[in-house]
Amino acid sequence: RRVTVLSRHLSYAIMRLDVLPTTYHLGISYVYNQNSSSNITENRLFSESFFKSLCLKLFLEADSQSSLKILRLSISCSHFTCNSRRELSLLTFEQDQKMRKLTLKTKILRDKYGLDIIRFANEL
Repeated sequence: RRVTVLSRHLSYAIMRLDVLPTTYHLGISYVYNQNSSSNITENRLFSESFFKSLCLKLFLEADSQSSLKILRLSISCSHFTCNSRRELSLLTFEQDQKMRKLTLKTKILRDKYGLDIIRFANEL
């Protein structure tokens, strides 16, 4: 649940900056000074649903100590490109365009009514 909430907040911030991140990182800090992390590089158009599914995938990869309590989750994005279409994956470009348009429409709603106006069902 916390991963999806963090991904919603970070995706809203990325959409406000109007950039396209290509590298995604998720880090987990456990009790007893145990740490785990996972990262991936994806050259796709950014959308909230893509980012949420990618964060959940990274969490499942990074959660190596599932018996320990998690103290801290961190999600970060880097290697931003601004409106550069030459690096994007052509295999999923049409679907990414549709999801990008949907994310832009939800950004307009969130700008007007607040970040918590639209949530995923698993966040409740």
